[in-house]
Amino acid sequence: MLPVSRLPLRFLIRLMITIVVFSALIVPFDVALGVNTREDREVLAYEDWPDHDWRSPGFVGVIDGMMFDPDCVPMQSVGANVPNLIYRESIVQNLEWMRKNKVRWIRVFATGHREAPDVDASQRARMVRELTMLVESYNKSVGRSESIYLLIVLTDYYGQGVPGDRYLRDNSQGCDYMVLPAPWFRRGQQYFDFNPECGDAPASGVPNYEVNYKPWVRQLVSDLSESPAILGWQLGNELKARNNARNGIEEGYDWYLDFVSDMTDTIRSADKNHLVFVGAQYFAELTDIGYRPGTGGIDDDQRIKYLDAVNAMATACGQYCWNVWPLTFYDFNAYPADDAMVLQRGGIATLATEYGFTLGSPDENRVHFGGNRTTALRSGIKRGWQDIYGEWHDTQWSLADSVRALNLTGIAPWGSPYPNPDTDLGSDLDRRRGISLAPEGMELWQVWTGVAADLEYQNALSGSDNGCLAVSSSGRALGAKPQSRPSPVPPLMARPSASPTPPLDLLGTVTGISTDLYDPTLIVKAKEKSQTFRLRMPKNQSIRKYNLGDNVRVKGWPMGDGVMLATSIEVVYDKR
Repeated sequence: MLPVSRLPLRFLIRLMITIVVFSALIVPFDVALGVNTREDREVLAYEDWPDHDWRSPGFVGVIDGMMFDPDCVPMQSVGANVPNLIYRESIVQNLEWMRKNKVRWIRVFATGHREAPDVDASQRARMVRELTMLVESYNKSVGRSESIYLLIVLTDYYGQGVPGDRYLRDNSQGCDYMVLPAPWFRRGQQYFDFNPECGDAPASGVPNYEVNYKPWVRQLVSDLSESPAILGWQLGNELKARNNARNGIEEGYDWYLDFVSDMTDTIRSADKNHLVFVGAQYFAELTDIGYRPGTGGIDDDQRIKYLDAVNAMATACGQYCWNVWPLTFYDFNAYPADDAMVLQRGGIATLATEYGFTLGSPDENRVHFGGNRTTALRSGIKRGWQDIYGEWHDTQWSLADSVRALNLTGIAPWGSPYPNPDTDLGSDLDRRRGISLAPEGMELWQVWTGVAADLEYQNALSGSDNGCLAVSSSGRALGAKPQSRPSPVPPLMARPSASPTPPLDLLGTVTGISTDLYDPTLIVKAKEKSQTFRLRMPKNQSIRKYNLGDNVRVKGWPMGDGVMLATSIEVVYDKR
């Protein structure tokens, strides 16, 4: 055979063409030519992603995209959404219900969710602090393995955020809603004029996030930076910076990325212990990139735009990086599953803050979830779909399968307060998307609590993780290894431990009364220590039966210095 250097040029050209054509029959053309496949390009992008893990010893942390409790035991768990817990009359009952059913965290809105809109910023912050102190006290009574944690949402895209922020009808996909306009996220321009997308009159002097939100957040997270009861801070509920044709805004997503970076650094400057959760639903909703055209498949060109958006968010870090990407799953929507798959490969933790199905007409129900929410939750539905990597699946996953397949660190139903019809659920009740007091609510709860118990059992079997125990992102000393826990009991054999007794039991005299609708209060001076307590009363409960000078016996839970959540108040009459 002639050496390659002596072969005719024409023969060499034909040989190369034959090799390329033959290669294309075996593998994709771009691989034959040595070009990275789209999966290779994504793997290469992951190498450029900064580390999003964070752990401070003594607090919930995330290592290698997995969540761990303060003892470094895995914490893949079920949570609940009780946005208005700070206003609820049944805080302790909520904690008890969650603990006994292995539900480990509660998502709470610091600004409320369509509740108490007239409460000022300082009072909201005070109530968040008091709730956190109460949960701390409760957790001390039940032990680390049964502790409940708070995921605190710092504002809301819809209608009610930090007092002083202006909400406008600027969501072109739903003009019934008052929302935060896109320039609210724009760093460096503290006040702006704006023409709402929905056609309302122009607004002037509208503040951006740096005016009210940022200083309020900095103060709140600073006040609670040492609380072991907090799971983390979520920048907001379903935040998005919609572009606006009337204002010529096309850089909304860039503003949002800068906002995330700035607020992560702001939180870290005041709190190096707790996790930071981005405020979003999923990338497609955040960016309006519709790479799923409605057939269950993927549009490859739009898919590349989506991946570019993911890369931009993954690298949206300043001095620090955010830690957990939240997801909203409804009606077997595949978009959030895409996020979880992509971020999982990049080592970033994902958590489904809301998961469920939307009740509508019978026809809508069949389209959304096959007509039966309990069956869909338990078993999924036979319906084909293509994932972000091109693989087709013949079944939409059940609740348990979604957690497993997507490696979610946590998942929670919407509208999920303590499901007792005798309590005032208020705006935390949502029979359309929530589960508490829904038509089949207890059946849905049985599926959720079954998954919760299974996850807790698997967490306990794993025990403390040595890799987690060796990490301190905050600079806090690692300390000694945690004490070993009892061997876990299979869920069917487990029994919840007894309810803790309220730690405060005192005799005192009523020295003050406030009939405020949202915060009815008695001031009681205790006899033993001559300490004065402000007793937070159940909302809307009449306190008119108490009088100044009454001697009372009060039982309840501490909520900080001189504050107490009363669970029982008894007038003690002089028997002389």
